[in-house]
Amino acid sequence: LEEASLRQRVARVVRSSAFDAASIILVVTSAALIGLEIDYMARHRTASSLTAFKVLDGLLLAFFAVECGMRLFVYRWRFFRMWGWGWNVFDLTLIITQIIEEIFDKDNVSSTFLLRLTRGLKTLRVLRVVHVMRAAQELRLLVCCIVHSARSFYWSTVLILLMVYIFAVPFAQVVLLWRLDDDTPASTEGFGRLGLWYGSVPRSGLSLFQGLTGGVDWNDLVDPLVEYISPWMGALFFLYISFALLGVMNVVTATFVQNANERAAEVQEAQRVSQASRLFRTLDRDSTGTITLDEIERNLESTEVLEFFRSIDVDVSEARILFDMLDTDRSGAIEFAEFLSGCLRLQSPAKAIDLVLVMRELRQAFQLLEETQEHLLSNRQACGGGP
Repeated sequence: LEEASLRQRVARVVRSSAFDAASIILVVTSAALIGLEIDYMARHRTASSLTAFKVLDGLLLAFFAVECGMRLFVYRWRFFRMWGWGWNVFDLTLIITQIIEEIFDKDNVSSTFLLRLTRGLKTLRVLRVVHVMRAAQELRLLVCCIVHSARSFYWSTVLILLMVYIFAVPFAQVVLLWRLDDDTPASTEGFGRLGLWYGSVPRSGLSLFQGLTGGVDWNDLVDPLVEYISPWMGALFFLYISFALLGVMNVVTATFVQNANERAAEVQEAQRVSQASRLFRTLDRDSTGTITLDEIERNLESTEVLEFFRSIDVDVSEARILFDMLDTDRSGAIEFAEFLSGCLRLQSPAKAIDLVLVMRELRQAFQLLEETQEHLLSNRQACGGGP
C-alpha cells in the first residue's frame, strides 16, 4: 500500500505540466551547454574543457538520471511499451552513454580510439534537444511526417537516379565519339569543356543531377553541347530537363504531400487519444477507473477540462448533457473505453457511418412513435371513445 501510494504521488509529479516544462528547459540548456563547450575547445585548440562545463554536465546528468528513474518507477515495463516508448529508450541510451563518457574522462583514457569515442558520445547528446517536440505539437507533427516519408524518399531517390543514369549514358557516349574524332584536337576549348561535364558516365550523371537540382546552371551544361556537337543534343537536354522538372519532380512532390497528409491524420488521432487519456486521469481523482458527473462538475475550472470543452465546441454549462451522451450504458459512471470512444467521436468530423446510425435511430424513433399512437387509438376505441 505504501509503495502504491508513493507511485501515485510520483506519477502526479511526472505527469504534471510543470515537470514537463522543467525537463524541456533543461534539455535546451544541455544542448546549448554542449555547443558552448565544443566552441570553447575549438577556439582554443584544446582537448580539455573548463571545470565549470564539467560541473554543469554532471548536474544535468543527475537530473536526467533522476527523471528517467522516476518514469521507470511509475510505468515499470510499460516504459518500454507505452506510446512514445522510442523516446524513453532514446533517453535511457543517452544517459548510459553519458555515464560511460564520465567514466572514461575520469580514468584519463589515453587510447586514441576511446578518446574519439567519448567525444562522439558527447556530440550525440545534442540529439536530446529533439525532445522539444513533446512541447510543440506542430513541430512534432512536422518531424513525424518527415520520418513517415522516409520510404517515399528512398524510392523517389531511386527513380531520379535511374532517370539520370538513362540520360547520362547517351550524353557520355556522344561526347566520347566527338572527342575520338581525328579532326578534334585535344587542346581546343570545347574538348576541355565537354570533358569537364561529360567525360565519363559518373561525371555525366553528376552534371545532369546538378542541372536538375540547381547545383549548376543548366545553361552551362547545354551550351557546349550545342556549340561543339549539334543543336539536337541541346534539344535532347531540353527534353531531359522538361521531363524531369515538369513530370518526375511534380509526381514526387505529390507523393510526399499525400504521405504527409496521411501521417498528419494519424498523429492528430494519437494526440486526441493522449489528450483524452490525460483528461480521464485528471477527472478520476479516486483512481476507480470510472468518472461520475460529480467528478466532472468539481473539475470544470481545471485547464484540461476547459481545453476539452473548447475542442468539442461545448459550453461548460452543458456538462450534464455531455455526460449523458458519453454514458452509453446509463450506469451513472463512465468507463475509460466509453470516455475515449465518445471523445474521439466528438472531436472528429461526422463520418458516413455516423450519419447512417442517426438515420437508423430516427427511423426507429418514428416507428416507435407510430406504434404508440396506434396503440393509444386502439385503446381509446376499445373504451368506447370516438376516433
